[in-house]
Amino acid sequence: MRLEYAAYDAVTSDGRVLSGLVAEATPQAVTLVNAKNERTVLPRDQIERLNPSPVSLMPEKLLDTLDDQELRDLFGYLQADGPPAAKPAPPQEGKQGQKKLKVCLVSGSLKPGESCVGLRRRGALTG
Repeated sequence: MRLEYAAYDAVTSDGRVLSGLVAEATPQAVTLVNAKNERTVLPRDQIERLNPSPVSLMPEKLLDTLDDQELRDLFGYLQADGPPAAKPAPPQEGKQGQKKLKVCLVSGSLKPGESCVGLRRRGALTG
């Protein structure tokens, strides 16, 4: 797991126990973001302990509904440096030199790397 996704448990001097991702850390304070995306700024002089959490913030059984290919796709995406670069289609000329915009509306999902052309080839797209 990447460090930026590791959860931390903080215990404050007033007895509060907070868990979350470290969104920001300065010499003066640590900002935690919890599973509800709520930010809490903790002044460093009020933090008694700040340790990596043995429990993930990811909800239990979240991956149970995914099949093997969906799991591979998810982990491939999470391990990538960023979203895949889209290849722009060459513009098509319309009337009086205007460029035509083609739009492909799809209900469902595309196979990895598939485009509207791929859908048309396998008969899943008409028109």
